This record gives sequence, C-alpha cells and structure tokens, in this order.
Amino acid sequence: MFIPKNAEELEQAVLSGNLEETTVFDVKRDLPSSKKNLDIAIDIAAMTVDGGVIIYGIDEDQDGCPTILSPLDNFRNQKERIDQIIRTCIVEPPTIHIEPIPSSMDSSKGYLVVVVPQSERAPHMVIAKNEYCYYGRTSSGNFKLTEGQVAQLYQRRMQWEVDRNSLLEQEIAKSPYKNVDKSSYLHVVVKPIGTHNDFMKNVMSENEPYRAFFYQEFTKVFQASLYPNQGLLFYNDPEFTIEPSGYKFRFGYYSQDIESQLDILIDDNGMGHLFWGRAATVIDNTSNQLQWHHHYTVDIVVCFLSLMADIYTKGFYFGNVDIGLAITGVKGVRSYPSAGHQIRAKFRTYPEDIYKCTVRKSRMELQENPLTITIDLLKRFADVLTNGVSQWMWPKSN
Repeated sequence: MFIPKNAEELEQAVLSGNLEETTVFDVKRDLPSSKKNLDIAIDIAAMTVDGGVIIYGIDEDQDGCPTILSPLDNFRNQKERIDQIIRTCIVEPPTIHIEPIPSSMDSSKGYLVVVVPQSERAPHMVIAKNEYCYYGRTSSGNFKLTEGQVAQLYQRRMQWEVDRNSLLEQEIAKSPYKNVDKSSYLHVVVKPIGTHNDFMKNVMSENEPYRAFFYQEFTKVFQASLYPNQGLLFYNDPEFTIEPSGYKFRFGYYSQDIESQLDILIDDNGMGHLFWGRAATVIDNTSNQLQWHHHYTVDIVVCFLSLMADIYTKGFYFGNVDIGLAITGVKGVRSYPSAGHQIRAKFRTYPEDIYKCTVRKSRMELQENPLTITIDLLKRFADVLTNGVSQWMWPKSN
C-alpha cells in the first residue's frame, strides 16, 4: 500500500505508472461537490473494513491507470470538510489520518492523502441522506454489504474486543524467569488487532533471510537511542532463534546472569513481546535497596515500540494496537533523582509487587509518538515513586 511522505515521492510514483488501484488503495481526481458529501462518506466507510488509502488529486488515464497529476485548488481547507463529513455522516465515526501535500510545481495546489485504518468497530453505517447502509470495497469499487457480511463483521468485532488486562496477565505468566530478590522485570506486549497468522511473511521479502531483516530493523531503531551513553548501546549482537510461534532475539549484557538478558519475540501474526530482567536492581549491597533504572527502561520501551511500528508500516497494517506494560517484583523499589534535583526527600518506595498499565493506540500514533506512549505507560509508576514530580525523568521529544 502506497502512503507518500512528500510531493516528490507521490508525483514520481504517479508519473512512473507504478500505482494500481486495489481494495486498499484508491485515487480521485477531485473531491465531489458539497451536494455529494454522501460519496465521500461511502468511500471512507467502505475502506474501514480492511483499511487503506485514498489520494485526492490524481486522475486516471484512458486505460484506467492512475498516471495523471491533478492537484487540487484550496486543498488545505478540505481536511476540515472531510472531518465534518465523517462526524455527521458515519456512525460510529471512524478514526482516519488526513495529510495535505503541496504540489512541487505549484504550492497553492496540492493533494489530500487520507489514511483509513482497518477498524475493529467496522462495519460503520453511512447515515447521510437517510442511507442507513453498510459498505465494503473491492478492487473495482464500493458495494453494499449483505446481511450475512454484516453479521460476519459483527462477529469479527466481538473477537477483537480483547481484554488488554488479560493479555498482560498472560504475558507475565509466560515470563522465562521467576523474579529474584535483587531485580525487577520489565514485560511489554504489543498486539495488532486483526492481523493474520502469516503477517510477518508479508512483511519480509521472499528472498530476504530472517536474520538479515531483523538485524537491519534492530540497527535502525537502536541507533536512535534516547540515551546514547546509557541505553541500548551496551547490548551486544543478539542471539537469533526461530521459535514455533515466531522469531526470538536475546541480547546479552555485561553480566552473564540470565536475568540480565533482554529478550524480544516477534510472533508470525505480528504480536511483539519484550522481557528485560534489569528494570530495577540493587546498586548498593549494603542497603539492599532496589533502584529503578528509568533511563534504561524508557529507552528500551521506546526502541521496542519503534521497532513494532516499523514492522507494521512495512506490513501495511493501519489498525489499532493493544499495548501492555508490567514491571514485576517492584515492592520496595525506589527512584533517585539525578544530580541537581533537590526533591529526594519526597520520594518513596513502591507499595505493591506489580505495576501494570495498558493502552490502545492507532498504528499512526505508535509510529509518530513512541516516546509519548512510553510516558503514558510509565507515568503513574513514576508519579507514585516521586509523589507526582516525575517530569524530570522524561526526555524531550525530537
């Protein structure tokens, strides 16, 4: 599925003739008049079933191929119009992403790229002009869903209503190691809603070795470490194994202790699992006080979420993802301020043995804001330790 990042990429793809309309990709020469807002609502509602992209400002040639650039006038103001149509003409209004892109030839004109994630709440009813119908899409256009097709989608909706807390509990139960007294364990699970069991085969090219693909992915995200001198760079090359459910990587640490390992497992269906045995450790053996390594924790979670977002992008997945984070064995854990912070007296130890947090985010949010999501997942834990003054812990977004 084609999602252009800028005008040059879009225009080159159109003029080269490499684009093809499919069930998940559609082009339009222009937006219909306000009297035909129903058409826009139908296009978007139909695409929520499987997800996809609509680009306005591209025309078809005589063979029906999208090879003609037709940038829109007043394209920047059309975003608000589409948002309004979705809110008033579709129930439940689906989540979409609209990106205006100025033409490289005339910045007063441009294109609208509308990304429609696959919706776990599909089908979405079109109600404009008393339509009250559900729509789906084929490569040749939209169609009204039959009663049987609507029933199947409602069944899919029920299957996708995953209890995120149960998902996280299962992740903790699958921990490769039992907690020991002098360390706390980090568990993270990322589950895309609605992928199939062969998802990863579609992500990787047919002739690309598994190891080479994942090494390239790890290298890219780890080089973007938030803390170059404290984060993931202290891990060596991972040990790679193919598991019954997917692909596993174990990153070694300075120490050879089994709890010091960082394990990442990517299932065939695109579900990601992370285990780290050093979320908190005893720094001073005379006091036996567990200290939370917040720099390492934040860095590892951000890198892992970035890795999963990149995999979903390569697999053209646009739906939502469930994310769960737990830190086990944290009763009595304390966090200490860095040099220059005079608020140490307010700090306290964590009163419970397990910290848990879950969120549901779109793939676009995962791709664009992994740090923000990481802070959302960890903030309550940090606020408990610092009595609400944890803001100094978080790095600034780039």
